Amino acid sequence: MFIREVITKNPITGATYKVYRLVEAVRTPKGPRQRVVLHLGTLQLTKIERKMLAKLLERRLMGQPSLFEDDSKLSHIADQAMAGLAFRKAADQERNTPSPSDLQTVDLESAQMVNIRIAGPEIIGHEFWHALKLPELLRNLGLKPSEVALAEAAVLGRLIHPGSERGTHAWANRQSALSELLDHAPSLADKHRWDEIADRLLAHKASIEAHLRQKEVALFPCPMTRFLYDLTNTSFEGQARKNSLAKRGHRKEKRSDRPLVTLALLVDSQGFPVFSHIYRGNQAEPETLGDVLSRLEKDCRGVLPAFRPTLVMDKGIATSENVRLIRAKSFPYVIVERRRVEKDYAAAFADPSDFTSYETHSGPIKVKKIALEDRVRVLVISEGRIQKERAMDSLKEQRYKSAVEKLASSVEKGNVVMAEKVGRRIGRILQQFPSMAHFYEIVATPDPTGQRVVRVEWREKGDCPKEEAIRGCYVIETSHVDQDAKTIWDLYTTLHKVENAFRSLKTDLGFRPVHHQLGSRTEGHLFISVLAYHLMVAIENRLRTAGDHRSWNTIRQTLSTLVRGTITLADSDGNIRSIRTTSVMEPEHRKILNALGIRPSLPKIRHTLRARL
Repeated sequence: MFIREVITKNPITGATYKVYRLVEAVRTPKGPRQRVVLHLGTLQLTKIERKMLAKLLERRLMGQPSLFEDDSKLSHIADQAMAGLAFRKAADQERNTPSPSDLQTVDLESAQMVNIRIAGPEIIGHEFWHALKLPELLRNLGLKPSEVALAEAAVLGRLIHPGSERGTHAWANRQSALSELLDHAPSLADKHRWDEIADRLLAHKASIEAHLRQKEVALFPCPMTRFLYDLTNTSFEGQARKNSLAKRGHRKEKRSDRPLVTLALLVDSQGFPVFSHIYRGNQAEPETLGDVLSRLEKDCRGVLPAFRPTLVMDKGIATSENVRLIRAKSFPYVIVERRRVEKDYAAAFADPSDFTSYETHSGPIKVKKIALEDRVRVLVISEGRIQKERAMDSLKEQRYKSAVEKLASSVEKGNVVMAEKVGRRIGRILQQFPSMAHFYEIVATPDPTGQRVVRVEWREKGDCPKEEAIRGCYVIETSHVDQDAKTIWDLYTTLHKVENAFRSLKTDLGFRPVHHQLGSRTEGHLFISVLAYHLMVAIENRLRTAGDHRSWNTIRQTLSTLVRGTITLADSDGNIRSIRTTSVMEPEHRKILNALGIRPSLPKIRHTLRARL
């Protein structure tokens, strides 16, 4: 196809005009001719730009992305031309019966299916991206149409095909039909633009999170009575020595061989993030609470309800100092203190005759409410937690004994015998297994000189009734003095919402590992994952409302068989006819989309490539 310049003349004024048409060569009984494909009107383009526009329009007619979509000038002209073509096609499709021109004789042996792309998860992600009004927000924040579309591609890529930016970039270009859904299809070929769009989104992080909070509350009404707060961290791929966020610290997965970065997340009782914050990898958890409370009071003013929500936190953050800070700012709270308060109630736990028993989703529990001056504490004995702690202690015990026996073997063989060196080895074992010091002691027998060790062994200290009495026990403290013990326990267990958020970010949304060597790019990577999590929670909440309790990961796998493809056939005249279409939905596809209230609207795109002359 190419663009032809045509001179027209006004019969009344005699003025002449240059107009342009997209044409293609066709073979007719009277010889080769040029057939007009699109009328383009007047164009202020150079000869090279007209060639680029012809290529862009030809690729669009074939239902394939073009390398020239990034040129906003050419893209705008192509949009107008395709809009006119779509209007004419819609008028033709209103007829219920095909005209004779639609009926063609084709060679079935020539049929092929090409350019197959997954469309099912993309359709859902695209619908919820628009349901949360993110395109309008990003345009108001100053992003260009191509940047808005690329932002959608980056976030949906993390939702649908989680991984590194390189992997998401490959997915968008080779596996996904997302480009056919975007309002202003950008060029997805330039990998660097994926990093740049993350930077643009990060620059507007506070505005985006406030907007999402408003839209999620409107779409999924729920009293904002509880906010759940916690932190997690993840590792870098490589040493990331130039990354300001990459620091070595305590890792949740018990690995210390790589630097870390930390994400703090505040979520509501439905699992929607209220806001997030990114810290360096060695950030102490308790120190972050002040930032959270300040942002709750400042950045979210007008978004939070008139009353203050209850803060639910685990013992990693709830130091005595932080509890005083929460109380000073008059926030209701439900916490388990970092200090082992259960030791203060060992006698009560040893004789739970006055506790009340309940059957819960996590197993049997016994609870007892104790009133203090202006707060209450709930003593909890969890059978499930008892079994879990016993299993953990058993594993620690095995590893502890193995470490001591390994040292004893080295002493017996004469490999490690100097008292000073043996002492250091014993110190490392005690540092690695501090809880075992309650039950065992390591005895090093020296020789008569006292400079060498001849034997190392471990000995049981005997029963430790106090530690055994508080196994599986914990103490919940709360400012809700009017609630009963079981209700307070229920409030505390909603903390699993934020734990589920971290689990989803790490396993389903490409949160780890981080490959970036710059701090800003690391923040952008993590923020893209948080935005993808917003969409995932919205999708799962809508499904639960419809009675479908499947996870996003299951939905994503089920819908991966809903695809787009181009069918090509040769007709009796030697022309190649192509139809870009979506596969017929299977019953499970239809069930999911109906539950979400989505009706796919990807049109069929027909094109005829005339036989070569």
